[in-house]
Amino acid sequence: MRFNNILFILFVTFLSVSSCKKSNSDKGSDNKNFDIYVVGTKQVDGQSYATYWKNGAEKTLSTVDSKATCIAINGRDVYIGGAVNKPTYNRGVYWKNDQLTEIPLPDSPIPAVYGVKSIVFDGSDNYIFSDYNRYTKNGVTYDYSNSTPTNAIYAKGGKLARVTNDAVGFYYREGTQPGGTLIPGAYSIGAMLLDGNDYYVAGLRVTTLNNRSYFTPGYWKNGVFEQSDPINVEDNIYIRDIAINKNGVYIVGSIVDAVKGQVPVYWHQGKINYLPIIAGGINSNARSIFLNGDDIYIAGDTKGQPCYWKNGNLVILNADVTSSQATGIALVPR
Repeated sequence: MRFNNILFILFVTFLSVSSCKKSNSDKGSDNKNFDIYVVGTKQVDGQSYATYWKNGAEKTLSTVDSKATCIAINGRDVYIGGAVNKPTYNRGVYWKNDQLTEIPLPDSPIPAVYGVKSIVFDGSDNYIFSDYNRYTKNGVTYDYSNSTPTNAIYAKGGKLARVTNDAVGFYYREGTQPGGTLIPGAYSIGAMLLDGNDYYVAGLRVTTLNNRSYFTPGYWKNGVFEQSDPINVEDNIYIRDIAINKNGVYIVGSIVDAVKGQVPVYWHQGKINYLPIIAGGINSNARSIFLNGDDIYIAGDTKGQPCYWKNGNLVILNADVTSSQATGIALVPR
């Protein structure tokens, strides 16, 4: 099974401007002190390739079926996580400054989904989190034995926190905490982060009215839900990422509109903002966010073309593909 099919299965499970042309006006000129890195997966003739774009210039990381899922920076070093499709299994990998390293995590037989979910640097510690309940810390493999599935995970200030789920609901846990704290009303979880002593979990809250389920996007701060627009709707909403700066809390994702189809959006302090898409791009996504001062960078795809938005302005990274996506974005100091 090719990675594009696997990613689609993941999307279904867990989870605008009418016209736009390719423009170079925003490439390579966003900030003289930074390079813009966008990572993702490019599909050509049914084959998927881990790829990144540096200031708009494309670089393919692998010549075999592969995917790039996330990006992290440590100083000027660039780490890109993903997976490579071997003949009989999927191997979780990362690229450090374009150099491939296979991480010490067990292989997963195809067609099971496997790879690197996220990479986090916390001081001198390096965490690489996989699609399963395993992770590496400074190259040593750990797992959560007999635990329920992990939906989001993060490390900061020496703390390792995660969100798990079972038949009862979603729980926030620190480290291997057995009991955990119930996240009230959670229907799905898209991302989390730690900010000082506060934990933020982004996702959907479900409310049952007249035997029907209604959904509200937002985030839980220390277990208290902060709702965003729209409130109590039946639309499909997908939450992908969360970020915080002095201006507040940002969430990115997509929402399925009966007229427009699936469109990329971000929320700032609860207010929804629709991102521009290519005309006819009825299946568009916002997947990752990076904040730099007052500037908002969001990576995603529209009409199968990888892209990013800077402060709401669309930049297409490859207009020649139709089934590709961007999954991470970061600004790297020069």
